[in-house]
Amino acid sequence: MAWRTLDKPWHDTSVEYCDVCGNLLIGRYWEFPDENERPVRACREDDERLYARLRVYRARAEAQAHPG
Repeated sequence: MAWRTLDKPWHDTSVEYCDVCGNLLIGRYWEFPDENERPVRACREDDERLYARLRVYRARAEAQAHPG
């Protein structure tokens, strides 16, 4: 969990998006591991809590969709 800098050459016109909310990542991003230890890139620190809440909601929805 740390701020990281987007290291891109000045001529690179590609855009990067927040893995949590979809906002553009400009200059730097907050990085934290997901449940499988893969890095998640977010536009702000609060998105880490949002990501955890979304995982809980998804798990509940999956359990309701496939009971038993």
